[in-house]
Amino acid sequence: MFLPECPFYVGVDWAAETHAVCVLDGTGKIAAEFTIAHTTNAFAELLTRLGRLAPDRGEVPVGIERPDGRLVDALLEAGHPVVPVSPNAIKTWREDEVLSGAKSDPGDAAVIAEYLRLRAHRLRPMTPFTAPTIALRTVVRTRTDIVELRVAATNQLTALLDAHWPGATAIFADVESRRSRRSGVRLLAMVQADQRRRSRSIVSVPMAFPQDIAIPICCESCRGHKV
Repeated sequence: MFLPECPFYVGVDWAAETHAVCVLDGTGKIAAEFTIAHTTNAFAELLTRLGRLAPDRGEVPVGIERPDGRLVDALLEAGHPVVPVSPNAIKTWREDEVLSGAKSDPGDAAVIAEYLRLRAHRLRPMTPFTAPTIALRTVVRTRTDIVELRVAATNQLTALLDAHWPGATAIFADVESRRSRRSGVRLLAMVQADQRRRSRSIVSVPMAFPQDIAIPICCESCRGHKV
């Protein structure tokens, strides 16, 4: 099923940290332009703003240059028709519509929204996910997050071992294995404990008169020397 004629069209230009959003009305006039951060709170704020545009979220389709991700999931769950658009198609459309041809995030969001508005009769929105699919995607996304945390922890452990004992990487060739991680953590704890013990053994000498400061004796010939 293709998109019907709608009162508003939304274009989202995806980026790593912030996403540009442009809202066009049915005539192509810009109704709103803003950016959102890549956070859960920002996604919730976006849904709130889009919800004010029309009583039915199904009348506010969203075009975005990717078919998955947390933002896409949030839009689908809220009831917005989501249309993943091809970056190549948007690039060609931008070169035809924008004379400079230069890439600009706010401008790209407007181009995506205009592309969605003018080609709605040719574009198919994504099918909302079923409950089992949503549950499966949640599990997969959680596993991906855990894998990323594991990789980050492994890299941190490797860096710490290199800093405290450069030869550790030769012994623990596979730092990612469970046995190596446990041994590496124990070794690192032992090294750090030894460093703390050594630091505590260095006693600071309080300021006093020179004759009150005892000088360590290195040999019998030094005995009786005074400062």
